[in-house]
Amino acid sequence: MANSYSINIGSFYTFSQLNWTTDVAMKQANGQPMVALPPCTVYSYPISFNPTERTQYEALEVAAKRHLQHLLDTNSFERQYATVLEMMMRLRQTCNHLSLCPANYLQKLRQGVAQEAPLSTVDYSTEAVQTLVEILREATDTGEDCAICMDPLQDAVITMCRHFYCRPCLLCALQAKPTCPLCRQDVQPAHLVADVAASPLVEMDQVSPSSKMEALLKLLRLTPPGVKSVVFSQWTSMLALTKTVLQANDIPSISYDGSMSRTTRDQHLKSFKEDGPN
Repeated sequence: MANSYSINIGSFYTFSQLNWTTDVAMKQANGQPMVALPPCTVYSYPISFNPTERTQYEALEVAAKRHLQHLLDTNSFERQYATVLEMMMRLRQTCNHLSLCPANYLQKLRQGVAQEAPLSTVDYSTEAVQTLVEILREATDTGEDCAICMDPLQDAVITMCRHFYCRPCLLCALQAKPTCPLCRQDVQPAHLVADVAASPLVEMDQVSPSSKMEALLKLLRLTPPGVKSVVFSQWTSMLALTKTVLQANDIPSISYDGSMSRTTRDQHLKSFKEDGPN
């Protein structure tokens, strides 16, 4: 008991020391911040669904609530926590653009309730799922390469042994031998974990702007000449859709996301800083 207590105190001390060191490192000798940033002003811009979006969202919301209640009634909530996170993610994606949510997801969700079957075959603890997703997201954000094709990760997945690959590369390798190419532990395709937030789910050829995109276009057109804007999104697929819509409306843009190599990202940052005022 004493050892456990001392470890917790030590961890807290290390964490506090790290926070203090970071705070000091960001300040000059006179205590002033190293980078003087202007005041941040936050504006909320409410957006209403169009009728099609409203219908789709409400149908998805009803199905998600029913499935959640089913998980609670059958005491399977903790085992299927990844499924709950996915339902929340799909609702949020629907608020951004309908095509971000797979066309068959609503049917899949309804069938999961009717058949009393889990939507996901991944059945492990919440902490384990979050850890794997965090590792995969960090690898993607830092431009890590797939250990099979040696290119930046595309449609990335991570194994239970914490190794990440492009999904097509790994599935091809597993057909020859169902083990991790790096550590040789057994790997089941059904237990691969992906970052749902970054899954490419849409075609970019013809994109109809969502209500959120139309609001973005309106705000960008109101921006004074010479001002550059940064548009953030949790999903790279949403950024790709937005870029397509911007191009269709003659608004130049530069992409920046974790799927790019470090060199490409540096080049894009330089272009954003040095190119013309628009």
